[in-house]
Amino acid sequence: MAKKAVNKKTELQLNEFDELIKKDWYFNEVYTYLLKFENEFTNLIEFIVNCNNATGSVLCRLVEMDKEKLTIKKIIEQRGYYERYNTPDYETTTKLNDFELYLTKFIVAHCLIKRYKEDTIRTTYFNQINSITERQQNDFKYFVDNGSVYYVGEKRVCNDWNLTLNTKFKDKEMKKTEFDFTKDLKTANEITDLQERLLFLKKRNKEFEQQPIGLMAFNDYGRQMKKEINYVQDLIESQPQQSTPTTSQPTPLQVKQIEPIKWQKDSVLLAYLINELKTYGFIDETNIWAICEQLFVDKKGLPIKATTFSSMVKNYENNQTTDKTKGKPKKHNEISTLIETIKIKSKENNS
Repeated sequence: MAKKAVNKKTELQLNEFDELIKKDWYFNEVYTYLLKFENEFTNLIEFIVNCNNATGSVLCRLVEMDKEKLTIKKIIEQRGYYERYNTPDYETTTKLNDFELYLTKFIVAHCLIKRYKEDTIRTTYFNQINSITERQQNDFKYFVDNGSVYYVGEKRVCNDWNLTLNTKFKDKEMKKTEFDFTKDLKTANEITDLQERLLFLKKRNKEFEQQPIGLMAFNDYGRQMKKEINYVQDLIESQPQQSTPTTSQPTPLQVKQIEPIKWQKDSVLLAYLINELKTYGFIDETNIWAICEQLFVDKKGLPIKATTFSSMVKNYENNQTTDKTKGKPKKHNEISTLIETIKIKSKENNS
């Protein structure tokens, strides 16, 4: 039953399209030109039919502006005027994508200027659409290259427009695919030697940072990479230091037994405290988690491994909740307040 409905709808659209192309010189020319860009559209035939219907819809709104208490700005912003005829069917979703909507608005405005006689309202509408189109040039793979402004009273029409390949967009898309964090992370994890893995991550991060600043708008590759670099560095620091033959080791009698401190709160809050102190420069120690492993036990008196500290930090930094705990552990408020107090006192002492 659904299949028949789809076929009937398609048949009606094809009939409407055929009649339009035969009778309307403007959309005949537009369709012929856009054929070479057919792969950029969900369905080019549906797009042309929708543009024609949208032109009629907008024209009615412009004619009835005062009666319906509309403004040109309101007509431009109402998406429904440009795609309400392009409704989804049973098997496909034929709503306009962003590029199709962008181009539909321009074609509607251009058609109203070229197909009809001179009119102040239509001219103003076209010029506003044309201005918006120019501002959106960098948003899509192809942009409308027109640049003409229509003036009432002059016996000329707008120059023919064309679609131009956006080289900036192409370059950005290429750079975006070159820096895939998931792919680089997989490659890094295949490197068993942690020092070699760290070198690989730093090399990729440096290559990313040397790219144009605009690339940062596409993804958070740099932020993710820096977190992974810190994580691998912590893993390296938590490993037991290898002794060299020339290094003398203290005898058991020389080692002073240290009674570990029992941390009474959740262990993640201890990791948060130490990490914050290190971040703001209050602790300058390379092997901080290995030291914490020796100095602290949890509230049950159990040891906290250096790798556990590193994992806890990574887990809470990846916390993506929308409240104030984003990037922080739960119940962090007391620790955060303490850190802020230390920062304030430090500034006062240095002033």
